[in-house]
Amino acid sequence: MKVTNTGDRPGKEIVQVYASDSQARDRNKPEKELRGFAKTAELAPGQSETVNISFDVNDLASFDAGKSAWRRDTGTYYVLVGASSRDIRSTLPIEVDEKVTPAPNILAPKAQINTLKR
Repeated sequence: MKVTNTGDRPGKEIVQVYASDSQARDRNKPEKELRGFAKTAELAPGQSETVNISFDVNDLASFDAGKSAWRRDTGTYYVLVGASSRDIRSTLPIEVDEKVTPAPNILAPKAQINTLKR
């Protein structure tokens, strides 16, 4: 994304990327979730810089504790880019299919412990 200082003083900008699920309320999810950000160098008035923020469709998944899995529901999501969550400057809709990725149980014992009888 190209960022240009349109002001009359040098300054920096933080570009933020959010994900928004069109059915967030029905799915008990936040309206917007921060998925990445980048900060420009100090830009002189009129100067521009391109910032790159990686975003993967799997970043749309939320953790389902009941199933111990990362879940991405089918539907329309929006990638929102802005200076803050209240200052969105660009929106890109994307359609995704459901994907469930089980999470390993990191609390499970690695080996069975045998008890000795005395």
